[in-house]
Amino acid sequence: MATRAEKRRRKLARIADAARSARRQTPAPAERTTGRVVDVDRARKADDRKGRDDGLDFLAGRGRLNGRQAGALRKYGGIFRTAQISSATSIRSCIALLGRVSGGEAPGGPTSMLEAEAWIAESRIALARARSDGLGEHVEMIAICDMVAGRGMAPREIFRDSELSDAQVQRAADEVETTLRVAGDLLARHFELEARRAREASDRAR
Repeated sequence: MATRAEKRRRKLARIADAARSARRQTPAPAERTTGRVVDVDRARKADDRKGRDDGLDFLAGRGRLNGRQAGALRKYGGIFRTAQISSATSIRSCIALLGRVSGGEAPGGPTSMLEAEAWIAESRIALARARSDGLGEHVEMIAICDMVAGRGMAPREIFRDSELSDAQVQRAADEVETTLRVAGDLLARHFELEARRAREASDRAR
């Protein structure tokens, strides 16, 4: 009979396989979404999900994530997608898209290549902090947050190409939801602490 450690290793292996499969099948983030970020996603309506709810909307809409958890995970997803932008072409597309969405200028968004490059660099730093300080470098939670919050996958969709039975897929999806709730609480606390530190630093600078 498998020990708890062996079951844990198998679960991590399934998630890692699903993450690799998702990376192969998902278009480059800069082609799907850019921007700060959820509003741009909704306005663009040109990604590969053909208007379906993404994973977070699906879970929040059914009460499986509370508002605080969903908000923190959406913020993580926005940071994740912005951090993936890599090429000058993608950056120019990002600026153009934000301009169209906002009617000429995106409030708070980049309006030049230099601003966009700085914005992306800040997002990469913020993503690293969220993963280390917020999620404690927990490999499983990071992989799940990347797939559901970052790439918009529903929990069952993660295991779409696995060899698991329907019952096993449902159990695995339930475990993903549980992990997301924990991750949402951790990320919410992380972002709240960061916001408080930023306010305190601003007050000291006055």
